[in-house]
Amino acid sequence: MYRIPNTAENGGKTYEKPSASARIKAFFLRLVPKIGPFSALAFHPPTPAVEQLYMHSFNETLKDYRGMLIAQQEGRLQLPNDNFDTGELTEPTAYPFTDQTYARLPAKVNAKTISDPLRLDILAFYADLAAPFATKNDPRAWQNVLVELGKLKDSPATAVELEHPQ
Repeated sequence: MYRIPNTAENGGKTYEKPSASARIKAFFLRLVPKIGPFSALAFHPPTPAVEQLYMHSFNETLKDYRGMLIAQQEGRLQLPNDNFDTGELTEPTAYPFTDQTYARLPAKVNAKTISDPLRLDILAFYADLAAPFATKNDPRAWQNVLVELGKLKDSPATAVELEHPQ
């Protein structure tokens, strides 16, 4: 059975046939007996306890999402600056990918039209320039960060806010 990729680029209307090598691999994979080291390849339906855990987590997520939608409608939604990779709050030097993302962020925004909360968040992230940021491993990238931070510090506070449709 072939699936048609449902992507935004093609609207789910184009079909990409698997390559010959992919079809050959799939054929041999079906022939492999699902015993011994290959037993992990066999389908094992979840146990009732696992299904119950899944449904509980799904219902909790749905409850939390509904609560966030209501908070957004009431104008009181406050989202934490979580790092979705680690599950922790975003902190400088704690995770190299966070450092790299914050290094690219100032260059992507215009220092004159950036919202105050974002500007303050970037400046707070780089409050201690002596910290061992992962970006410091690339001198050119670190120099760019320092230049962009200078622009953000020199830019006056603005009243530009993100527009929220009502």
